[in-house]
Amino acid sequence: MGKLTKSLIRVSLLLLTISLVINISSCIKEEPVPELVDDGSIIFLCEDSKPATKTTLKGLQTEWVEGSDKVGLFSPQASVTIGGDPGVVNEPLTALSSGTRSQFSGSVYWNTGDHEFYSYYPYLAGTHPYTAVPVSLPAGQTQSSGNDSSHIGSLDFLVARPYTAKYPGSDGTPASVSLRYNHLFSIIEFQIIRSSGLGDISKVKLSGKVPLAFDGGFIDLSQATPQDGTNYVINSISSPSNSVTVSLTTAITPTNNYSTTPKVYMVILPGVHSGELSVGFEVGGVFYEISKLNAAFERGKKYIIQVDAANATLALIKGSDLKPVTINGITWAPVNAGYSDATKYGLYYQWHRKYGQGANTTETPSLEIGQGPVQVTIGNLYENRNTFFKNGSPPYDWCVPQQEFWNMADRYNPCPEGWRVPTESELSDLITSGGGSTWVNAGTLGVDGLPGRWFGEDHSNPDLRANNGMFLPASGTLSYATGSIDSRGGFGQYASSRNTGNPRVLLFSQSTNPYLTTQPGARGLSVRCVKNSTQLLPIIFTEDPFEVIHNSVKVSAIIEDEGSTPITEKGIVYAITVKPTTSKSKVIAGSGPDNFTVTLTGLVSNTIYYLRSYAINSNGISYGTELQIRTTPDWGGLQAVTIDKVTWAPVNAGYDQNHFHGLLYQWGRKYGQGYNSDETPSLGFITSPGTNSEVANPSNKDKFYKIDTTPFDSFKDQGSSWSQNSSYNPCPDGWIVPTIEDFNKLIGSGSTWVSSGINGLPGRWFGEDHATVREKSVFLPFSGYRNVSDGNPLLRNSFGYYWTTTTRTTYGAYVSDYFALSKTTLGVVTNQFRGMGYSVRCIQKK
Repeated sequence: MGKLTKSLIRVSLLLLTISLVINISSCIKEEPVPELVDDGSIIFLCEDSKPATKTTLKGLQTEWVEGSDKVGLFSPQASVTIGGDPGVVNEPLTALSSGTRSQFSGSVYWNTGDHEFYSYYPYLAGTHPYTAVPVSLPAGQTQSSGNDSSHIGSLDFLVARPYTAKYPGSDGTPASVSLRYNHLFSIIEFQIIRSSGLGDISKVKLSGKVPLAFDGGFIDLSQATPQDGTNYVINSISSPSNSVTVSLTTAITPTNNYSTTPKVYMVILPGVHSGELSVGFEVGGVFYEISKLNAAFERGKKYIIQVDAANATLALIKGSDLKPVTINGITWAPVNAGYSDATKYGLYYQWHRKYGQGANTTETPSLEIGQGPVQVTIGNLYENRNTFFKNGSPPYDWCVPQQEFWNMADRYNPCPEGWRVPTESELSDLITSGGGSTWVNAGTLGVDGLPGRWFGEDHSNPDLRANNGMFLPASGTLSYATGSIDSRGGFGQYASSRNTGNPRVLLFSQSTNPYLTTQPGARGLSVRCVKNSTQLLPIIFTEDPFEVIHNSVKVSAIIEDEGSTPITEKGIVYAITVKPTTSKSKVIAGSGPDNFTVTLTGLVSNTIYYLRSYAINSNGISYGTELQIRTTPDWGGLQAVTIDKVTWAPVNAGYDQNHFHGLLYQWGRKYGQGYNSDETPSLGFITSPGTNSEVANPSNKDKFYKIDTTPFDSFKDQGSSWSQNSSYNPCPDGWIVPTIEDFNKLIGSGSTWVSSGINGLPGRWFGEDHATVREKSVFLPFSGYRNVSDGNPLLRNSFGYYWTTTTRTTYGAYVSDYFALSKTTLGVVTNQFRGMGYSVRCIQKK
């Protein structure tokens, strides 16, 4: 293959006697010598410097085409008329002859001073500035037949090096402007042979790891010419594609010789592809491909890719290459939510959670299995994104309370912006679209080689379904009881946005046609997103309630979208039963799109309430997420405090206006007694341990078990744990005795001793602001204790002793840990006799 000539466009400026005119005269081109690089299945032949691009290919030499090739010219100083205003903007100049040299029609005129010139090819009509010339490179290219390169003319793009010309004066001396054009793209010449087998090729496809084409962008012609191997900067690139396909109007028949086989030409963006690069070709409506690892294409170079079709294998349909598809008016995402190279099945989403998890720690390296149920707001925190909340107990849901609809606010929506979880009716329509669905096994004709079902009009047509159909892989699920993967490759279960006691899902397998059913809310499901249409109803969600006391609570709501018409009413509805509506109690917060906060009053102490926000417009009503709260016992208006995820009661168990220190409890008992007879007038003593029923009997609530023999326990039959049954739990409903770990967290939050805390008692404040405003801290008074062996009260206002539920075994008997504090000391103490009378500070049950 001989040496070719570099392209050089010379623009000669002829000084006329009346005016100064610039004439485009000729182009000179130079082509490189190719060098073959053999890497096995795909052979790349690379040529340096300038490529054989342009509008036609004559052998390996490029030529201008008379009458059709046009360039656009800019000059801020020249003019398009004699003596006209400065500024030549996108002036079209046309080649007057074909060949490596050509004179161009068109003229511009000198003004005074230096002149700057900018140019590009091919010409595009318009008044765009030279700093933002539109440019594009389609992912779909068409070649009429083998060896025909005429389509390259509409794909190639050349940028002239910025050029400054001196004003030639008025003596009639000619002046020339030389513009050298550089290529923006790279060109591929495919040489496909077939050493065995038969079949004409109708399409050729190149797929890589970085964009090869794009729908649109802009280039600044004044940018400095980049060095060889460096790309021009293209601004505002839209819709980039990592693949390019050349469709052949007339299919080619490969020979068994690279020199005689028909050639196919493609124009691509330059770039470095780290990873798999594949060449695919269509034979009889089926794509086959050959792949290689790592490749680089440089600007201004032409590459020859040599492929033996006999070595090709059936091409996988890659999810990353697919685009959304519209079926029955609904636009579906091409892959599952959470799809990536590492998670081709997508992630698994517990119903109404924004974040999904993979099947294992390979797919989600920080995967954790937590115990549900939790509040819906807790499960949707970013910090819990890698946690799967299992729940093997009825109603088998990860959250409380159960939600009625999957709220599509961004806080809960697992889909990208502008997309959402499909409705039950949309999944139903998908099942019936195209008259059914088609199952494909793994490694055959599914997306990414996965097993599953094709849906849509062409679900049974392998030639068309990748473009007009949608594939749902048989992803399996994550078990609601354990979080482990179940039935991957065998079943697919896809969530809808509706819950009828359990979420409604689409289910299918190889032997089972798709149908709608229900599944537990804690099960990890697949999600296939649909594109949002016009949002008719408001989107609103409920924030976590705050300032919860015995008779009131504050609640806020966020309005993310007002819907298509104004909001006429908004507020909070609440009831002691689930799914409250506006027919129940409500607090109206006005109208309009602003977020709001309201206070619910007149509530009953220590009672569970269900509440949710709402918003009404002319299209109907939307409810926000439903939350559950329990009002506190009547603690004199004091509020519970959360420290390191543990919510503490603000006072000791047994607190009231006559017992600021609370009562003193023997371990495992529901009933406590006061420090003295003033606090418990009928205080009495029992001198031998009792049975469980005796200790729990309300008739003994004012009795202290005074035991002076081992194991110093009020219970005759020691138990290994403090029962949370209402007969033994000293805390209000929904509250429990803390563990040693809970007290260690409290110690870690820091503390400050005070001589006069709540109700004027000495004690310690714990929490992040323990030394300042103490709005996020809890106070533990020095309540003293009652000795088990003689029943005497001791050390009130000097020491505090607080039970934990943590149990140990010493000398064959159960003992328990407690928390001790004073002005100078604090810490957890192990191995205490359970018959001691200590304080109890309750925490909220999770």
